[in-house]
Amino acid sequence: MKRRRIILLLPVVLLVVLTGCFLLIRNKKLYDDEYPHYQQIEVFLKRDLRIVKGLSKLPGYPLAVAALGGLFNLEKLPNLRAVSSGLSLLSIAVFFILVNFIDRQAGIIKTLQYILLPIQFPFLFLLYSEGFSNLAVFLMIYFVLKKKYFLGGILSILAVIIRQTNIIWAAMMLMIGYLLEYGPAINRDFLRKYLSKTFIFVAGFLLFILFVYLNKGVAVRDQAAMPTFQVHAGSVYWTLFLLFILFLPVHLAATGRIARRIARNRLILIPLIIFVITGVITFNNLHPMNTSWEHLRNRILLLYSSDLWKRTAFFIFISYTVLSLSTIKLIKKEYYLLYPFAFLSVFPFWLIESRYSLTAIILFMLFRKSGNRKLEYLILAIFAVFSLIFFKGYLNRDFYL
Repeated sequence: MKRRRIILLLPVVLLVVLTGCFLLIRNKKLYDDEYPHYQQIEVFLKRDLRIVKGLSKLPGYPLAVAALGGLFNLEKLPNLRAVSSGLSLLSIAVFFILVNFIDRQAGIIKTLQYILLPIQFPFLFLLYSEGFSNLAVFLMIYFVLKKKYFLGGILSILAVIIRQTNIIWAAMMLMIGYLLEYGPAINRDFLRKYLSKTFIFVAGFLLFILFVYLNKGVAVRDQAAMPTFQVHAGSVYWTLFLLFILFLPVHLAATGRIARRIARNRLILIPLIIFVITGVITFNNLHPMNTSWEHLRNRILLLYSSDLWKRTAFFIFISYTVLSLSTIKLIKKEYYLLYPFAFLSVFPFWLIESRYSLTAIILFMLFRKSGNRKLEYLILAIFAVFSLIFFKGYLNRDFYL
């Protein structure tokens, strides 16, 4: 009864809080990456299909916002932000449905953590594609887990049209779906049956390959932002660092398990020591867009790359995160595929950008087996404090993320 009362009351409270945040920021001038999105939306509102310079993603997000804005006569900046915020609200609702399907006991707390995830929170109210992209990815995951592969495949194509890197999550869910249905055995009959069910996914992959071939790269206009067939470890390091900071209580709670694992096999320290030494020697911050002081991430990157001792501390933090992740339990063994696909999702990026890590971090949050209630509320409190700081920073234009 108490849970039902909370479920009924919580959406009202959240709607009031989120509406208040939106009203505070809706009339502010454009922020950072809002510029190319707004320019593209304006072009679409004029029924012009050309792609503006500076847009590296496929235009699924600006097209959707322009279509909804045009349909309801919401074509001014504050109104377009309202449309985008509406898509973010839908992603929250779908996340709640998804997490209740996967981990019902943690449905409310994980949904609150999703809403208050600091590296996403300001973007919920701005012209950023994160909310819409999450919505498509969550629906794709939900339909695959429900074995509704046709709908999952349609959503996977939509997710890629919103953001090209979502092809990684489509591939991950295709593999997870197979493992959940047939297990790890590679059997010709199983493969044939599964591919016949998931042909929309396959069609999406073929269309993506054709797009990359014809476009001569993954990025639409700004190839420099997303160079194809290159590998860069910086975004992997940054993702691990974000996981260290955001889930610090989880990592501290894992200290005993880490110590026992090392005591059983001290040899696991050797690759970690090599990793730290190699990282300290090779880590650099070369992308020109990672040198501007206006971005908070750049201030941290410039700090840690400034001398040997700070780089060493940075790599000790992320090495500890790797050890901690190796002890953290996910809800199902099939979900451990998240880790290699998370690596693939950020490895191609030269530019280090927190939003590139966002989906991987959200899926870790989704698939992670919940700890005790105090631990989960402590994580939520940390998220709330950081989100408040970041939102205030955006309101005052003190920094971008």
